[in-house]
Amino acid sequence: MTNISVNRRQALGTLGLTVGAAFLKLPASAKDIKKAPYPPFKYSLNMSTIRGQNLGFIKELQIAAKAGFSSVEIWIDTFQSYLQNGGSATEAKKIIDDLGIVVENAIGFAKWIVDDDAIRTAALAQLHSEMEALAKIGCKRIAAPPAGANGKDARLIDLNVVTERYLTILEMGKQTGV
Repeated sequence: MTNISVNRRQALGTLGLTVGAAFLKLPASAKDIKKAPYPPFKYSLNMSTIRGQNLGFIKELQIAAKAGFSSVEIWIDTFQSYLQNGGSATEAKKIIDDLGIVVENAIGFAKWIVDDDAIRTAALAQLHSEMEALAKIGCKRIAAPPAGANGKDARLIDLNVVTERYLTILEMGKQTGV
């Protein structure tokens, strides 16, 4: 017989977890997950984790699929490089589908928030173009960090102005499906 020693702290911790778990409404089995009031959690590979290898868009997708990921978060500049070097969104969509993965999100850095009208107009055109290309590969989300509104030269932008500018990109998203 094995001598198992449990101190008071361990016993109370185990008891707390047991009581807490009893009150949670967790699915009893995997088949009950579909009945759960929330969608199952998906793991996506953020391509920044392999970005430094300079593999290129398609190779990154292949590695993600081979590693067992069913969804990915791509970086716009890698996708744009692929397109500029002769790839097409149609071809990329076929590869994505064949690999059995989904592009859940994309990361880009269009300067949509800046106070300079010329820079913002160009950034909005860039963002719109990116959204259209993403829609073609089935991606429905793009991160919109406030690129250009940070750093030593950044000025404080009124929140009402930020709201108006963000609404502009939300309207573009509604138009493009991204």
